Amino acid sequence: MYLLLQDAVKNDDVDTVRAFTSEVVKFAMPLLCRAVQSSSLGILELLLEACEGLQIDQSNVLRCAVEADNLAATQMLLDRIASISDSQDKLDDMDYIYFALRQRLPKMVELLLQYTTKDVFHKRKINIHYFKELIPSIPNPIEEANAIKCLGLLQNWIKSENFDQCFKLNARGCCSVAIASFLLQSGVDVDTCSKPLGFRSSTALYSASKKNNQRAAELIRFLLESGANPLFRSTLYARYIADRPGPKNIQKWLGITWEQLVKDSAKVYDASLAPTKVHDAIIRPNFTRKDWKPSIPNLLCADFE
Repeated sequence: MYLLLQDAVKNDDVDTVRAFTSEVVKFAMPLLCRAVQSSSLGILELLLEACEGLQIDQSNVLRCAVEADNLAATQMLLDRIASISDSQDKLDDMDYIYFALRQRLPKMVELLLQYTTKDVFHKRKINIHYFKELIPSIPNPIEEANAIKCLGLLQNWIKSENFDQCFKLNARGCCSVAIASFLLQSGVDVDTCSKPLGFRSSTALYSASKKNNQRAAELIRFLLESGANPLFRSTLYARYIADRPGPKNIQKWLGITWEQLVKDSAKVYDASLAPTKVHDAIIRPNFTRKDWKPSIPNLLCADFE
């Protein structure tokens, strides 16, 4: 019987489902999850009516709808859950937004935010795990664009430190100049040193300099032209950026040496509109290691005299 009903739900066969309504309740959960993944709202509504009065964990069904990017089914379930729980049409569980974020579903995120309050964000600690899967780990222009849309929707909902974390995750992942540019425009400091959970403290430039490929090279140039500090070290005894794989092989990808790139990028940054800060190390193209003067040992951010 289950296989018959499963096929009926999958094929949008309303007549068969209606004919065996009494049997639906025996397989309520798997049939509802199947419905939000592949059926019409008519089938979903029919199943929900058949299961009226049952103690069904609708949160699991809602999760299936979110992960299937079924906007109409998600909205129906949200309205239904809100009416039952009398929660004033507000969603009090951040996990659903996490499910949408990790699949980079901007329209779904936008819908879920309509049923959420900022109090939920404040009560629920939002850490790096919510964004680790939002930032693509490998280059993919479509996924990067969707990630930017999701970040844009969250801009007025989350703390600035979350965007700082995304900025560094991007440098460790797909090295998207588009994502980096969006985050800088959103107020992220190019030399932000906030430390995500499980990550060694460093800047985006320091993270990107570990990689030796075209994408990383383009991001490195963009960060330098945006004012990133080329002398940053994660700790007092860590390697200089110039000694890491990216800068050492930068000529292979950009056709110029690391020293020339730093010099050219400094000119671009100095010529940019309303620069907010200029590191001495950047405006002094012929820097040397003796220029490294940390204010405190094992510093998170470098200060230059």
